[in-house]
Amino acid sequence: MNSGKQISKRRERADLGSRDRRIIDEVIRVRVLTNEAVRELHLPTASLNATTKVTARLAKQGWLFSYEFLDRRQYFVAGPKTIRSFGLPASRVRPLGPQALATQLALLDFVSLSSPRLRVLTEREIELIVVSQAELHRGIPHAIEPGQVSDILRLIRVDLGGSPAHVVSKLNADIRSRFGNSQYASLVAAKKLVLVTLTATETKKSLIEELIRKRSWPTGLRFTVFVTPVLCQLLGGLKLNGR
Repeated sequence: MNSGKQISKRRERADLGSRDRRIIDEVIRVRVLTNEAVRELHLPTASLNATTKVTARLAKQGWLFSYEFLDRRQYFVAGPKTIRSFGLPASRVRPLGPQALATQLALLDFVSLSSPRLRVLTEREIELIVVSQAELHRGIPHAIEPGQVSDILRLIRVDLGGSPAHVVSKLNADIRSRFGNSQYASLVAAKKLVLVTLTATETKKSLIEELIRKRSWPTGLRFTVFVTPVLCQLLGGLKLNGR
């Protein structure tokens, strides 16, 4: 019975073209997609209208499932066929709550707009790099440059409206909780571990960077603060400027 199910899953996955596979892999890793991100990541020479036709087809086939958010824009999650074929939790087809949606869309913005391009790691891939099964180490997304598994590792924290001091305190906890792990410590020593903060505005970015500079950190640790306006759009009621 299990053998038959595995064969059925492989047949379903075989129906996907190479570009479709990349799109589905992206939604598995990041949890959400938008037409704009699909165009940026996978159809850079296509129009947005052409991109929309691709995602509409994948949704009709059951690989994606769509929901509306700002101004009737769509976001996509894994569809029932993706859930079945890749063994994902059934809950992945449900809509995301406000904070979860803001978190994942900010992550998607960062991945799709970063140069060089980044790939969010699965839990299994994280284990292969840091040799740890501790749930604590899976608490925030990890990303690498594709094809550079042993190079720079980015840990990504999304600012959901806390004060700049609170955000920097979270960054401190992120590194302190991992520094006992020799793989993380080695990456820091080699200047190959970057703590990334995604925040809503340039003002908040400057405040966070100022507090980072004032604090003592392990030698070799690097930082990036990246502005993702979708946070301001989705969480506008929160104190996003830290005032």
